[in-house]
Amino acid sequence: MARNSPWRNPYPLSCLVALLIVVLLAIAMLNKRTYIDVNSARLKRQWVAGSIPVPFTKKIVETDFSRFVVESSEGRDGRPPIWKPVAERMLFLNICSCYRYGGVDGSLHLLVILFDHLGLDREEKIALASRAMELLRDGKLGEFRELVHELDERAMAGAGVDP
Repeated sequence: MARNSPWRNPYPLSCLVALLIVVLLAIAMLNKRTYIDVNSARLKRQWVAGSIPVPFTKKIVETDFSRFVVESSEGRDGRPPIWKPVAERMLFLNICSCYRYGGVDGSLHLLVILFDHLGLDREEKIALASRAMELLRDGKLGEFRELVHELDERAMAGAGVDP
């Protein structure tokens, strides 16, 4: 191309820097959002850019508790998933926002551990899992946390630990 061509960009470096800044800002705005399905205890993790509602990636994960619920019952009862937000974490900034259902995923994992630790029989495990899922579906998170706390205290008392 000729040196004085109208198609030649007089500022190639500035365009490259501007493009790099736009890409870095887009990456910095990435958030990892976690949701829980209150009908099956599965987790949905998705990456989104800022407040744009369209996710870049979406992955639905079976948890130990959701596998137990499926094994111990007739399946998922044909109920459609109802996703409740658990947490949102920004990629580069160590900022995490927890929502109303925040910590529920960890509590469900603790329930599975407590079921094994307490040596509960199959019927009692199924009854407790059904109760936990009912409380989650109804949004009674205080009662759900009390259920987990009672089982945890029971496990600590059985191990000789003073709560």
